[in-house]
Amino acid sequence: MLANSVSLFETIPKDDPLLLFLDGETDYQKVVRLLDFKKRDVAKASQISLQSVRYDQRMPKELGERVQEWAVALSLVAQYFKNEHKTVL
Repeated sequence: MLANSVSLFETIPKDDPLLLFLDGETDYQKVVRLLDFKKRDVAKASQISLQSVRYDQRMPKELGERVQEWAVALSLVAQYFKNEHKTVL
């Protein structure tokens, strides 16, 4: 049981080396810019319509969840490489 708990917490970034989380909230636009995704890329990856891609209070739940997943993954990789360029590659 303890081993499962340890591996669960390994999926949570220990810090925020790329500054993708501001006051506990994901900086969605920064994540998308960092990945150099266009609006069409974001829509396809999130399985939402192109017209629904937005980063304000009316952002679709699916989009928010997907971009947050990308932010967590980027943070975990950045902890290892300690370099933004290598992380994005």
